[in-house]
Amino acid sequence: MSIWTPVAMLTDLSESTGKMVEIDGLEIALFKEGETVYALDNECPHRQGPISEGELNDGIVTCPWHAWDINAVTGEVVYNPRLKSKTYPCKIMDGVIFLEIPDGDQEATCVVKKDDEFDAAIQSG
Repeated sequence: MSIWTPVAMLTDLSESTGKMVEIDGLEIALFKEGETVYALDNECPHRQGPISEGELNDGIVTCPWHAWDINAVTGEVVYNPRLKSKTYPCKIMDGVIFLEIPDGDQEATCVVKKDDEFDAAIQSG
């Protein structure tokens, strides 16, 4: 069972600049580009650099340590798609960003939208 968890206000994010949030000890990097919000592990798959300190351009996050490029939607390293950062589903309701942390090792894809329909799923588990 998973629960949608509020993690930040949309206004907390600057365009193309990361923000780190923590949920139960898990560090997640948030990025905003236009009306799109991305959520992925805050560790680069290369040398565990802090992804949230990188920049987002055209859906690609660049790690601040060694300039590795990561697709913000799939989590794949651009140069080597076998290496990935985990991505997380995210939704926005009334300006609040919610993340869903899946149970176990379930693979997730980030869902991005601003003020999308957001049903009572956040209330049910």
